[in-house]
Amino acid sequence: MSDVIYNQLLNMLRPFITKMDTNMRDSISANERLAVTLRYLVTGRSFEDLKFSSIISPTTISMIVIEKCEAIVTVLKDLIQLPQTPEAWKIVASDFNDKWNFGNCLGAIDGKHVDIKKPPNSGSMYYNYKGIFSIVLMAIVNANYQFTMVDVGANGRISDGGVLYYTKFWEKFENNTLNIPLPSCLPNTSGTYPYVFVSDEAFSLKSNLMKPFSQHELTNHRRIFNYRLSRARRVVENAFGIIASKYGVFQRPINLCPEKAVKIT
Repeated sequence: MSDVIYNQLLNMLRPFITKMDTNMRDSISANERLAVTLRYLVTGRSFEDLKFSSIISPTTISMIVIEKCEAIVTVLKDLIQLPQTPEAWKIVASDFNDKWNFGNCLGAIDGKHVDIKKPPNSGSMYYNYKGIFSIVLMAIVNANYQFTMVDVGANGRISDGGVLYYTKFWEKFENNTLNIPLPSCLPNTSGTYPYVFVSDEAFSLKSNLMKPFSQHELTNHRRIFNYRLSRARRVVENAFGIIASKYGVFQRPINLCPEKAVKIT
C-alpha cells in the first residue's frame, strides 16, 4: 500500500478510531493501530507473533484489529454496491461483452470458503465439503474484477446456492427490485434476450440467473456456450484469488471465533 493511500485511509478512519478507542491506552496512536491492523491482514501473522514487531501485547492487538476492521467497514462499505439504474447495469453488461465475449451479463456470482479454526461446541455446523471449517464469502464481481456485492457470515456447511438465498441481494432479485434492464438484442442477433448473472452448477437456473449446461447433455453448441459462460464467470474466481494473494490472513485458518472472522473478512 502506497503512503498516499495509507494516509488517505488513516484520515478517513481517524474520527471512528477516536470514537471507538476511548477505553484503549492513549499511548498507542491511531497511526500505530491502523498499521498493526493492516500488517495482520496482509501477513496473516498471529497476534503472538505481531507483538515482537509492534511492541504491543497480543491481547491489545486482538482488540485493535477487530475495532479497526469495524471502522474500515463503516467507512468503506459504500464503495461496494450494485448498479442502481438500468443504464448503469448496461455499462456493466457492455464491459462483459467487450472483455469476455458474453453479452447481457450483469455480474459473476460465486462463494469462497474462508478457513477458520473449529469453534468450540459447534459440532459439524461449520464443517464443509472440503473437509475444513469455514464461513462463506458470497460475492458478485463485474468484468473488471471489482466486487459489487459482498455477503459474509454463513456457516460453511451450507452450499453456495443455499447461502445466496439468505442474502439481501436475493431478496431484491426475487422481488424484481434490482432495476435490471429489459431484454435486448445480442450482437449479430435479431431476437431479444434477458440480462443475466452467471454462476456455476451450484445455483438454480432462473430467467436472470444463468448456469452452464449439464455435462451429461452436451452438444457441440452447448459446449461452446459453456466455454463462453465459463470465461465470464471466472472473473469472480480470479477476484477471490487476487484478494487471497494480497491478504495473507486468507492463506491460513483464522484462529478466532466466527463473529470476529466475519468482521475481518
